[in-house]
Amino acid sequence: MAIEEENPSSKPSSSATEDALSALISSYLGLSFSVFLGFLPRSSLSHIASLQSRNRILSLKLFHAEEQLRQMRSRRKEDSKANARVVEIFASHRHAWQQEEKGLLNRVDAAADEIASLRLRISELERSEAELRSSVDRLQRELTERDEMLELMSRTAAAADAEGREEGWGKRRWMRYWMGKKRMSVSILEIIRGWRGLGFQKG
Repeated sequence: MAIEEENPSSKPSSSATEDALSALISSYLGLSFSVFLGFLPRSSLSHIASLQSRNRILSLKLFHAEEQLRQMRSRRKEDSKANARVVEIFASHRHAWQQEEKGLLNRVDAAADEIASLRLRISELERSEAELRSSVDRLQRELTERDEMLELMSRTAAAADAEGREEGWGKRRWMRYWMGKKRMSVSILEIIRGWRGLGFQKG
């Protein structure tokens, strides 16, 4: 308790001592400077004035330099904000470009699939066309053969009518039998077999 009571009383005394010491030092420095100025020759007073003028000029330059530095810092801060804004805008545009690129790639893939499907369809249609052409050619050949056979039968029937009435009636009945079917595709083998079965020969 005694120590705690002594400490508060010692603090004001130490601070007072420090203040007195500071005042003494200031007085000493001021007195020393005054004595120094008193012992200076008169010719050096103009030099001191020039130094003071130079000091004011340097102070003014320092002030302008600090002002320029402040403006540069302000501009740099504004530039950094503008750069951040530009980066943000570019990032948003880049995201939009990436989305658009992704959509275009999807459309290209879909178009490629559609092209492959169309090529397959074209191949199937070409194959069907070839089959149809083959069928048409086959039907045309059968039709030509049938016309030739009918023409041959007509000539043979006419010749048979000239040879005899009974034999001619048999040929006409055979022709009416085959003509009554009205089939587009008539087998040549069946016609020849029927023809030979009735005993007809080429005339």
